[in-house]
Amino acid sequence: MPVPYTSPRCNTRLFKSFSPTPVHKAPRHTTSRAMVSQSDKESFWKDQLLNIEKTFTDVTHSSPADLIQQQQQQEQIVFLDIREKEEQQVSIIPNAITLDQFNQSKQQYKDNNTLIIPYCTIGYRSAITAQQLAIQDGFRTKNLIGGIIAWTQQGLPLDTPINTSYKEKRGGNREEMQSVKKVHVFSQQYVGTQGVGYEAVVTGGKAVLAKTALKMFQCKLPGWLGGNKSNYT
Repeated sequence: MPVPYTSPRCNTRLFKSFSPTPVHKAPRHTTSRAMVSQSDKESFWKDQLLNIEKTFTDVTHSSPADLIQQQQQQEQIVFLDIREKEEQQVSIIPNAITLDQFNQSKQQYKDNNTLIIPYCTIGYRSAITAQQLAIQDGFRTKNLIGGIIAWTQQGLPLDTPINTSYKEKRGGNREEMQSVKKVHVFSQQYVGTQGVGYEAVVTGGKAVLAKTALKMFQCKLPGWLGGNKSNYT
C-alpha cells in the first residue's frame, strides 16, 4: 500500500530572507504594488534561484522551456502543485495535479515511470518535494526552477476555476477551468518578478507565510516534540 503524500513542511532557510512586510487588507485577488526598483527585483530573483540550486545539489532543476520541450517529445510528465490552497485558488499550471490527486494515483505514476515535476512559487518548497520523492519513493523527479513565476516569465498559460468552489477545482475538471493572467507571488518581495502582462496577487499572504513557516519549522523539531522530517513527502 503506497504511503500517502502530504504537503511539504521542511527547511526554514529561505524564509530567513523574507521580510515581514505587511500584506494590505483588501478584497480577494487584489493586486499588490512593487515597492522597490525593477533592477533590485531582478537581482533578488537571481539570488533566490542561486540559493535554491546551491541548497539542493542532489535535485535536478529544469526551466519551463526545458520541461515543455520534454512534453513535446512525448515524455510522460505530471506537474505537481504543492502550494497552499490560497495560492492555488488564484491560478495553477494547466493540467497540474494537487497532492490529493497525486496520492490517489501514486502507484500508477510509479508503475508508468512518470516524471514528477513539483512546483511552488519559485522552486524552494518544490525542491524539497522533488528531493524526498526521489529518495523515499524512487520517483523520477525534476524541480521547476523559478516555479510558477518563471512559468509566467515565459508567457506560458495559467488556469483558474470558472465559478466553482476550491473543492471542485481540486478535482481537476478541465471543463470548469479558464485561462487567467494572475499569479499568487507568495509575498510582497516577489511582486514585480512575474512575467509581463501577469497580475501579481498576494491576497491571503499572511496566512500563506504563516502556514509555510510553521510547516518548515516542524521539520526542525525532534520527533518526540512533534517534529516530522518527512512532512514534505
